[in-house]
Amino acid sequence: MRRKGFTLVELLVVIAIIGILIGLLLPAINAAREAGRRMSCSNNLKQWGLSLLNHESSYGYFPEGVTYGTKGDSSVVSGGAVGANAQYQRYSFVVNLWPFFESGSLAKQYDFGYTFYSPQNLPLTGYSNPIYYCPSDRWGIWKGDQYAGRRRCNFVVSWGYCDFTQKLPSAARPNNLMIGAFGPNHKTKLREVTKGTSHCLAMAEVVQSPSDAAFDLRGDFFNSGPGCAQFMSRYTPNSNFDTLECVSQGALDTCQTNRSDVYAISRSKHPAGVNTVFCDGSTIFISNEIDADVWKSLSAKNDGATVNANAY
Repeated sequence: MRRKGFTLVELLVVIAIIGILIGLLLPAINAAREAGRRMSCSNNLKQWGLSLLNHESSYGYFPEGVTYGTKGDSSVVSGGAVGANAQYQRYSFVVNLWPFFESGSLAKQYDFGYTFYSPQNLPLTGYSNPIYYCPSDRWGIWKGDQYAGRRRCNFVVSWGYCDFTQKLPSAARPNNLMIGAFGPNHKTKLREVTKGTSHCLAMAEVVQSPSDAAFDLRGDFFNSGPGCAQFMSRYTPNSNFDTLECVSQGALDTCQTNRSDVYAISRSKHPAGVNTVFCDGSTIFISNEIDADVWKSLSAKNDGATVNANAY
């Protein structure tokens, strides 16, 4: 009389087959999850783009990329002038956009006489909002020095083909034609975007420092300092090195500490490219393989070129 059941060999074969099937399915599952994260990331950028347009509609200009010193002060690198409360008036575009993405109460409480890291303002810059982040990265917070508590982020504004002070490399076109739509202490009006808003980058992704405790300025987007709230198009997405302050950290495979010639590169944790939003509010995923000259042109507000970003 035969016994009913599985032999050990049959059981092992079944387990092996199930393991192979799971192994085949996992990449597809991970790809589907990443596609969802990328879409959510793009939606967050879309909200930033709409906020920029609403700001322009309300005031007649886009917000300053960063404010460094008192209003109208042209000093950028040295620290600017001292405000009425004996602190440098330093903040980024984020504060000015708060009223346009349901954070108006934060904007009403913010004291522009103090810095972004002052005790008066730190509870506000420390408030967490999902719109700050791409789901493929983490929800970071600055803990790199004694002014800990403000949020890091994944979205920054476009500076153009230049360094932090918006000095152009020697190979750039003349007359500042490669400067971006945002800059230090400058409010860009739509008429300055002469190439058309659909051809000019407004914002793109960056990857935060992998450690909150590191003095690593990548993703420190409330900070008005070099390399914090902006990206430059000197190099194509996810390529080369960022050159900014990124010390007190372990592996710095994509960052080299530099204080004088700052370039921050658009990066993401998506395969193959980065999410971007243009000055007309359109969101486009741009490939890492984009031609370097096209990428530089897309970041410029008045170089005269009208390349089609959807082709890249």
